[in-house]
Amino acid sequence: MNADTRKHRDELAEQGYLAVAPDLHWRQEPGVDLNVTSQADWDHGLRLYQAYDRDAGVKDIKDTIDAVRNLPECNGKVALLGYCLGALMVFMTAARNDGIDAAVWYHGADTEKYLQEVDGLHAPILMHLAEEDEFISKAAEAEIKAALAEKPNATVYSYS
Repeated sequence: MNADTRKHRDELAEQGYLAVAPDLHWRQEPGVDLNVTSQADWDHGLRLYQAYDRDAGVKDIKDTIDAVRNLPECNGKVALLGYCLGALMVFMTAARNDGIDAAVWYHGADTEKYLQEVDGLHAPILMHLAEEDEFISKAAEAEIKAALAEKPNATVYSYS
């Protein structure tokens, strides 16, 4: 969690959604709060990203979904939204689990490493790529676009 994540969560809640932002790094460093404008925090975040256990992360997110779905405030529908590592986790969680009603992905670096799982993706997904993303190569961008091109439930936007 950081200020940006809390801001997005709070904006969704203000619009009437039950919005939850789980601590993806609780296994590594519970409660870590990094400032995206700090180079030291940015470097620290990259180290956490590189050491992140993605399979455990998918399980954690699925456990969060199950808990939230049982809250009286929840209508039973679940949408996932993520940026960077969160986007990768959106893709992986939606591809590995049924019952996701929608997914939105922004700049999910390393997604190309999991494209063999695209057949498991049943939820509608909206993906946003930045053509000049320093963490997603042109080749990876092309792989993502090609893998999702045949999925009727996937929309991929690319921005220059």
